[in-house]
Order: sequence, then C-alpha cells, then structure tokens
Amino acid sequence: MISDTIIILSCVCSCAATVSIPAMLSVAEEEGTVSVCAALAITPATATTSRAITVALATSNGTATAALDYVSVSEDLTFPAGSGDGAVQCLCVSISNDCALEGEETFTVILTTEEPDMILHSTTIVTITENEGMYKHCSANALCWASPVHDIVGMGSLI
Repeated sequence: MISDTIIILSCVCSCAATVSIPAMLSVAEEEGTVSVCAALAITPATATTSRAITVALATSNGTATAALDYVSVSEDLTFPAGSGDGAVQCLCVSISNDCALEGEETFTVILTTEEPDMILHSTTIVTITENEGMYKHCSANALCWASPVHDIVGMGSLI
C-alpha cells in the first residue's frame, strides 16, 4: 500500500507517531462503497498515544461529481487515547452505480487535523472504474445501450 505519511504527534514515552492514508485507491462502480482507512504508525511499535487523536476526512470532486458519481462525505475519525501502532479508523464512501458510459473518474479524499503539533494535510485519489459494457440493465423495465457516442434507454427491448 502506497501511503502519504502525515500528522506527527506525541505518545506516552519518547516516540514518534504518524497517521497516513493510501495515496491511491480503486473501486469498481458496481461495488457500491469504498473504504478509506487512516492508519496509525508509532515508533517504537510498543508505545501508545497519550491522548485521543482526531483527524478529519472529506471528499472533493475530481472528474467524478458528488451526488452523481459518489456521495460526498466529511467526517471526523478518532483514535482513542492508548491507541497503538497499526490502529486503523475507516471512512466509507458510497459509489453510484449509474447507467452512463463515463470511463474512469476520480475524486479526492483529504485528511486534515487541527492538532497543534501535527502536519495538516494528505490526500487519497480514488478511481471509480467503469462497469458499463455494450448493455447494462438499469432498472426493472429498462435496458441501456451504452456507446462512446451516446446512451439510449429502451423499455425492455433494444433501440
């Protein structure tokens, strides 16, 4: 897993800690959700955090558009006091399984914190992979014909 290391904080004893999120993730449109997990790394690995650590994750449009391609999310994740090396907190983002032939699209998840002794920013680029082929069943009564030029929707038969 590729990760952007960020957020330096203090632990119980002499140690260093970081929180990171993956630099890139990919999700197939039909999967419905993607999990973006923030991971805590502490050196030495036997140390724990002396206090709760809160980070914020928020989505931002790229070529994918909130409300059309995914559900926009802004949420705080908290690592409780005493968290150790390898602790993980995750955010789930809903993906829309639409009928449009769009190709791959991306959005960004941004990690920030207001902790005074931490670096403030890291990002994940999420790629939504296309699942439309020649035909895709869009609803109980419609069959979609997808082409690079246009989409045609017919009621139960090909147009």
